Amino acid sequence: MGGRRPRLLSPEDEDFVVQTATTRPIKLGQPFTRWSIRKLAAHLHKVHGRVIRIGREALRCLLTRRGITFQRTKTWKESPDPDCDVKLDRIEHALERFRDRVFAFDEFGPLGIRPTGGSCWAE
Repeated sequence: MGGRRPRLLSPEDEDFVVQTATTRPIKLGQPFTRWSIRKLAAHLHKVHGRVIRIGREALRCLLTRRGITFQRTKTWKESPDPDCDVKLDRIEHALERFRDRVFAFDEFGPLGIRPTGGSCWAE
């Protein structure tokens, strides 16, 4: 009586779900460091321009089927620099554009990267 047929997601929607699950929430403007199934499902319901309605159990099954599991990291090193991602993107762009060049870091003093424990959705 109250049951509904599950909504089928397109392969593109499934790819989007996997991409979102394996992206750090902070990069997507969320104020937390890792996705729970509940937070991921809620985020997918309100993504601007692409609304994906999927229940928590269906989401868990989709991630499992696509080989995505919740994993603990042994160590995670992260820079406290708020512009770190922008700087890394520039470095990656230079490395991709100038493949025949060498990119070297000069010594610039103590590196402010601390190892910390954590977890995330990953293949």
